[in-house]
Amino acid sequence: MSKKLILFLIITISVLTGWFLGFIKIPYFDSKYSFWIGVLAGISFLLFLLIIYWLLFKFTFEIIPKQILPSLFEGSGESKILRFFLLPTIVLLLSISYYYYSGNKSKNHQLNYIKQELDDFKNTTALEDQRNKINLLYNLIKELDSIADNNKNNYLNEQKINRILSLSSTLKTYRIWNMEFKEYQELSSEKALLLLALVRTNLDTTVFKKIKENISFSGADLRNADLHGLDLSGIDLKQANLEYANMEGVNLSYSNLQGANLKGANLNNSNLVEANFISSKMNWSKINESNLTKTKLDSADLSNSSIQNSNLFKGSMINSNLFNSTLQGSNLNLCLLMNANIRNADLSNTILNKADFNLLNLENVDFTNAVINKFWVEQLINYKNIGINSMLQNFEITIDTKSIKDSTLYRLNVIKK
Repeated sequence: MSKKLILFLIITISVLTGWFLGFIKIPYFDSKYSFWIGVLAGISFLLFLLIIYWLLFKFTFEIIPKQILPSLFEGSGESKILRFFLLPTIVLLLSISYYYYSGNKSKNHQLNYIKQELDDFKNTTALEDQRNKINLLYNLIKELDSIADNNKNNYLNEQKINRILSLSSTLKTYRIWNMEFKEYQELSSEKALLLLALVRTNLDTTVFKKIKENISFSGADLRNADLHGLDLSGIDLKQANLEYANMEGVNLSYSNLQGANLKGANLNNSNLVEANFISSKMNWSKINESNLTKTKLDSADLSNSSIQNSNLFKGSMINSNLFNSTLQGSNLNLCLLMNANIRNADLSNTILNKADFNLLNLENVDFTNAVINKFWVEQLINYKNIGINSMLQNFEITIDTKSIKDSTLYRLNVIKK
């Protein structure tokens, strides 16, 4: 290897070192001096390499004996030179790589921090915007209420309604983490406030019906809300959170509560005719003495719920969870229970003579005094239910002495052991 090439390599490494040291921010030095620090560092490193080279090859290893670094200095002169430059080059490249990695990591951290601040700012701005819209909606509702009281013309009435519909469509939902279900929920407290404001005014039935038909309250955060006795028929409350809400005596016929959370809600004496509760969470809810005719409860969680003395005629409970629930005294005629979990359920005094039981496990279910038909057991077998023999070991079929004229009723009674 020629001396010119060696000198070129030395200068190149020195320049790279100087550039690198000048580029980084050195503590205790002003950043405006970084260029000259790099120049001095490069010159110093160049002199250092030249001195080492001179000592190494002029004194024939008298200063650094060959025995100390045998692997470095074995071989021809050219291989010695290559090995000599290889180590500092590798160190330099590794240093540059580490610096860039650290710099990128720091920049990414700063970018994420800035992004988080921007998101917080956007959320704060959005919340303020939503509050302003709620205030405006509340004022519109009060004006609408005043118009109704004063019997003013319908044109002004329509104007206010249309403004309410327009503003309500801009209300947003926000992702909120549900600790119990370990999942995010899209909820809106603004939609809940709008609904509560509407139901507390003296709007006539026609106006409120139009609003319900055109506004979606999906995702409304109505936890612990008092909605008892209200006419919410046909309302859209899918994915809403009605946990522990008081809805006693409410009219929810033809409403959409698909995927809603009604855990612990009070729905006693309510009208739920043809309502949609598919995939809703209704565990620990109270739905006693209610009308659930043709109600869709498919895939709903009704575990530990109380549905006593209610009408479930032609209801649908496909894949529903009725574990440990109480349906005592309820009418399940033509109600479809397919692949539902009824383990530990209380079906005593229920009307089951035309119930459609399909793919159920009947073990540990209380059928005391339940009304059935003459061919009920055969129907259970045909529809691939299991646990039938276990059930028949605990219950016997008897003829009801109070049978209606021209119609014989059968009941399941506990076998005394």
